[in-house]
Amino acid sequence: MKSVDNRGLDRSVGQIFRAEKEQLFIELPRETLQSKLLGGTNDLVKATEPFPLVDVIAVSKQELESKGNSVAFGAQGTQPPDKIYPSYLNQYGERVAIDDGSLIIGFKPAADLNLDAFTKRYELDRIWYDEIGSFGLFRSRRQKVDELLPRLRDDAWLLYAEPNLLLTEEDDDEPLDDMEAVYHFEYDGSALWNHKLIGLREAQEQTTGAGTLIAVVDSAADLEHPEIADRVITRSPAFNFAPDLPPRRHGTGVMSIAVGKGIGIASQARLLPVAIHTSGLKDYVTRARAINVLTKICREKRIWVDELQRFEPVNKLIVNCSWKLKKRYNLIAVEEAFRRLHEAGAIIICSAGNNGTEEAHFPSDYEYCLSVAGTTPGDEKTETSNYGVQVDICAPGGTGYPFSEDDIVVATLDAQECAYTAGTSFAAPHVAGAAALIWERMGDVPASAVIEKLLSEGIETIEAALGSFGNVMGSGRLNIAAAISPITTNER
Repeated sequence: MKSVDNRGLDRSVGQIFRAEKEQLFIELPRETLQSKLLGGTNDLVKATEPFPLVDVIAVSKQELESKGNSVAFGAQGTQPPDKIYPSYLNQYGERVAIDDGSLIIGFKPAADLNLDAFTKRYELDRIWYDEIGSFGLFRSRRQKVDELLPRLRDDAWLLYAEPNLLLTEEDDDEPLDDMEAVYHFEYDGSALWNHKLIGLREAQEQTTGAGTLIAVVDSAADLEHPEIADRVITRSPAFNFAPDLPPRRHGTGVMSIAVGKGIGIASQARLLPVAIHTSGLKDYVTRARAINVLTKICREKRIWVDELQRFEPVNKLIVNCSWKLKKRYNLIAVEEAFRRLHEAGAIIICSAGNNGTEEAHFPSDYEYCLSVAGTTPGDEKTETSNYGVQVDICAPGGTGYPFSEDDIVVATLDAQECAYTAGTSFAAPHVAGAAALIWERMGDVPASAVIEKLLSEGIETIEAALGSFGNVMGSGRLNIAAAISPITTNER
């Protein structure tokens, strides 16, 4: 049983995060990639994305000051970085950025909670407050977070307080070579190796995932791509937590595997896209707000559809989080959000990560989430896939870069085109789609029954092919047909 319990931990900056006084994080616009950074040549080529992105780069304070607090952009001249934040080392020794002027505060369930009185007492400004999770992001008017946290510890309303951890890398960025058109093609409907391996055709003869809703919490996606356009239940801005970012390949690809009409697993499941920031110095805690919106849907068993101006029923919710985090972002607020979603009755599927290690990875390591590792056409471990006792199941994830027919076909940003890619991000939606197929077939049963069926019967033992990884890739490799065939009328 997985167990990662942050509650009770002292999450103050001084206890968990160690300041690197001479190190900084700066944010730069991506269009400067072909220029020089701080006098050195940036070895990244210009991306073909049709919109500006950002790069987050760690530099020393001395180096930045020596350049007059500006960055050299070649012919574009110099300008200050868009954002500057201090650097810290987290409990795993990884360099992370923290906004030392704001903090996350979670409150105990209390009828007498008075936020106005609380913020006045501690001289805080409320940036936002999430009523579903009873937590919020606050900015201190006078004190640094380190100075304020000791004062908060004895407050009767306080459940937890923790620093505002920021993303410091483009965690969903694909290898730049994958952006070239040579990898793009129009899918002709031919059988795919990953579909054959998991017995998809046999399963789809009995179930299509109808009556289920798969929420994909990921980058914004091209919702008009023909693979997924007809499956989107709503395009409401209420589910867009990154309104300033245009569609990305990652989210588009993940969604196409879950519900795509040709390359997807559950072609009749409905799709709820939930967009989050995946680049730049953005608050990681915002992802907890995105998860909480899904908890509300699961509790109420309905979703408001703007396009129809009415509620639609939601009795079976599956949530896919293919968060390609290279570092271990671990916040109480985020874990608590996943706990609430689990308790509300959703099935939560997470990618195991692509660091090729058995070290901690979040959110997949949380007790409430199913962690999915990646495998190749030959049932070996995908080279970059994480592994370990926290992994619950493995699914097709491809062989990895350079991409080929041994990788996973996904939808791209190019209309009607597909491409090859790899990683646990794309193994996870295989399992999300499988859960939808099984849940439809089983009928009106709780999420726990579907998970038990999936992990005990919806698998194929591949220990021999996995070799030394045989005991650290979960209960087995996904085989949907094996789970569907034994379902009896009693189970339904």
